[in-house]
Amino acid sequence: MVLGPEDGPLPLFVKRPFTEDEGLKVKTMEQDKPIAKFQAGAVSCAVWQNRVNIDGRTATILKAAVSRRYQDRDGIWQTSQSFSRNEVPMAIHVLQKAYEMMLEKTPEQEIREATEEALGRLGQERSQHDDRKVRI
Repeated sequence: MVLGPEDGPLPLFVKRPFTEDEGLKVKTMEQDKPIAKFQAGAVSCAVWQNRVNIDGRTATILKAAVSRRYQDRDGIWQTSQSFSRNEVPMAIHVLQKAYEMMLEKTPEQEIREATEEALGRLGQERSQHDDRKVRI
């Protein structure tokens, strides 16, 4: 899936940064490996999953890191986050793939949303049932 102009503006995920006072506590990465990796030539994008605690609730935040591998004059492999004119399209491509993956819903998210929807319907049914009671 590739997003185009007909899809409208991209959503804003974070309107402002959180501060420590607002209850955001970031844990360090719990794993050594990214959850996904996309590559085009020497350019790659790794998607990392971080768990954070916001006001007592645990949330998952996905982050993308883009890099380029190259060999220096001595033949030693190095990593860089700067890209030449010809590498910029490859960086855009791997970032687009990472973005698409981030937008997909995980089974955990689908279960959570279905549960919340069912609880919302149950609450509405109870409210309607309470309205039908005759009060004397």
